[in-house]
Amino acid sequence: MTNDVFLLGFKKNIFPYLKVADCLISSSLWEDPGFSLIEAGMLNKIIISSNCMSGPKELLNQNNGYLFDNNSKNSLVKQFIDYKNNSYENNKIKKIITKKKFRVYSVFNHFLQLQSLLK
Repeated sequence: MTNDVFLLGFKKNIFPYLKVADCLISSSLWEDPGFSLIEAGMLNKIIISSNCMSGPKELLNQNNGYLFDNNSKNSLVKQFIDYKNNSYENNKIKKIITKKKFRVYSVFNHFLQLQSLLK
């Protein structure tokens, strides 16, 4: 993984980095509601996330991402290897499914829901 993973530390604006990344790895111990996952999905990135208490499991499954056991290096490594060994086409399908699923979290969709409530 040392040739494929780069730890950059805290960045105020992650979009320039996420734009050129192949995937997002979220090792959070707690992720509520999972904005970084949603942002990555909307940018067509593969998501590899810890299956922490709140957030990732509601957003990801085997069809649209990779979940690893919370706080488990071995599980993370296994999911990363699965991602790297998966075909380009299968990962492309995961990206499409993710983006379709995550559209419900868009600002526009929230606006429509609020508008509906106010009527």
